Amino acid sequence: MQESSSLQFKPSTLPSGKTLWCDISTSKIRPYIPEEFRMQMFQQIHGFCHPGVKSTIKQMTEKFIWPEMKKQIGEWAKTCMRCQKCKVNRHTKSKFGVYQIPDGRFSVVHIDLIGPLPPSEGMEYCLTCIDRYSSWIEAVPLPAITAEIVGKAFYNNWICRFGVPAQIITDQGRQFESQLLRCLAAICGAKVSHTTPYHPQCNGKIERQHRTLKSAIKAHNNIRWTESLPTVLLGLRAAIRSDTNHSIAQMMYGTNIKLPGEFFDPPTIKMDQETFVSQLQKYMEKLKPVPSNRSTSTKKYLCIKISDPALMFL
Repeated sequence: MQESSSLQFKPSTLPSGKTLWCDISTSKIRPYIPEEFRMQMFQQIHGFCHPGVKSTIKQMTEKFIWPEMKKQIGEWAKTCMRCQKCKVNRHTKSKFGVYQIPDGRFSVVHIDLIGPLPPSEGMEYCLTCIDRYSSWIEAVPLPAITAEIVGKAFYNNWICRFGVPAQIITDQGRQFESQLLRCLAAICGAKVSHTTPYHPQCNGKIERQHRTLKSAIKAHNNIRWTESLPTVLLGLRAAIRSDTNHSIAQMMYGTNIKLPGEFFDPPTIKMDQETFVSQLQKYMEKLKPVPSNRSTSTKKYLCIKISDPALMFL
């Protein structure tokens, strides 16, 4: 690797005083990982939310470096037992519906309810809130799913952080929606705009995110799912998405979030707060979500060896 003209190695010192050789040929400092620690680093990154093969490879190659790492990481991700047990691989991919992209973040939010789940710390349900523009996701454990409880949870965990959305989309029924909006109006002191009717044909992207969330929680194999939920959300927000080639955190903050196991921060340019805000606004204006009908192939895939498998999960 030292003979490769595309890589530039130099020693970097950790806060503990130990030295690591790192590649500095890109904008990120990538430490060289010795062979005995490679599986441990893979399990650390992949274990947050058990993302797919491509996303895992992308995350790992952006943070670390070692010979033939893409091939090795791909094999590890494909043979992850938790992924094999908890994920459903669909050979026929349904076509995405077409929906209008919002003008900005937090204007359109999808909310849904998951459950009942195994009781964990008194919680049996989970409220999910997903911003359509950035795909930012929040998941809030709930003891029950009355309109009052859901409304307070949505206000405390979404509105107080991101403001009041222009539209709320849910599939929980018109009576529940009406009660929820009345509850939000009482909490906010202002009327929240009407709830947009739910259309399954144009909501595939959101449903896929719900499946990913459920699979990731299940992959942690922890009956106290409320303990695993924050870690799962951290992994989902940091994972590189195939449709945008960015993470949810990048669409949200303009930069990715640092995960446990990352040793170094990328080089930064010192600037005053006013300049930083101005440049961040310009950067965020350039970020646009990819329309769902363009981001995913609808090809059918069937493994040619499926008729004669060596091993099979039942």
